[in-house]
Amino acid sequence: MKSNSVLAHLALRFASHPENLATEALAFILKRSDVASSVLVELLRSRGVSLPRTLTFETQQVGIHSAIPDMSGSDDDGTLRVVIENKFWAGLTDNQPITYLKQLPSSQSAVLAFIVPESRRRAMWAELINRCTEAGMLEGKSDPSRWSADITPLHKLIVLSWVEVLSAISVATAEQGDLTAHTDVGQLRGLCERMDNETFRPLDREELTNLEFPRRLMDFAALPSDVVTAAVAAGVCEAKGVRETGSRYEAGKYFQLAGFTPRLAFDASAWREHGVSPMWLRFYPEYNKLSEVRGRLSALRAGFPCGYFESPGVISVALHLKVGVERDAVITDLVQQIRDIGIMMRRIDDSASDAGMAAANASSN
Repeated sequence: MKSNSVLAHLALRFASHPENLATEALAFILKRSDVASSVLVELLRSRGVSLPRTLTFETQQVGIHSAIPDMSGSDDDGTLRVVIENKFWAGLTDNQPITYLKQLPSSQSAVLAFIVPESRRRAMWAELINRCTEAGMLEGKSDPSRWSADITPLHKLIVLSWVEVLSAISVATAEQGDLTAHTDVGQLRGLCERMDNETFRPLDREELTNLEFPRRLMDFAALPSDVVTAAVAAGVCEAKGVRETGSRYEAGKYFQLAGFTPRLAFDASAWREHGVSPMWLRFYPEYNKLSEVRGRLSALRAGFPCGYFESPGVISVALHLKVGVERDAVITDLVQQIRDIGIMMRRIDDSASDAGMAAANASSN
């Protein structure tokens, strides 16, 4: 259902970057309403961040390495305590989140918060934690149930949703009689709901003239067949009597792996929904016993929860694409991921065989 918010209408018609408009709208509300500002601060404090109850929020303040966070919150002494990045569907920049975390004051409690659509929160959380882990910055524990991670004893990384933030502000401003802010929040909620639910975003000239876009789609669509061919050549799997298939938002190819018949696919719909990867290994009930697949991938489910998904009639495993390397290296890495999954799926058979042999030897003795 589309929102009838005037702000949503104008943003989609005239703004090439609706996130910037949403950021300015949120900052405008926070500056004009002490109630709204207090609600946002309390949401951050509820994640265990020790913050003063009053902060001053500003937008587009240049930080180190010319990084420009969407919003920042400072205390009465002017010390930076909060950095906020507002996202709809734009990807993370090279500065996010590492450079922004480095901006936080070393001797004061502070937080880096991302505000994203609810449907993107899980994927955003996974990517942020992955980047922090690779950078060696995740010193403390993470709590996925609260979308909060301890970067240092003083610093936290959290992910909020637009629904969570704006709903809390809307309720508080109504209860406190701040009707101007309440009305403004309603406009911003309309934009966020539209961005979350809009199935067709108006095209802009840059998209139509950027030939990198169709080239990239062609690269993705060709990968499944090329990866399966490489995997067969490497002895990882077989592809006898299988076919390439495609549908509205994806393209893929079936193959045989460890006694099962999965399908490797580029799936734009799953990529948009989960945000984890464009490339997926799929197990369908027509060719696989899903309960058996589930059991064989138990270690993957436990150790890689953001890459294993179940829905009615299909088990999906995300395969990650290496960045900053040539296409051959991407294919080689995908083949290795398939090899690892095949080893995992065979391991139960090997264990059962070893146990059977041990039992037979024991009985013969």
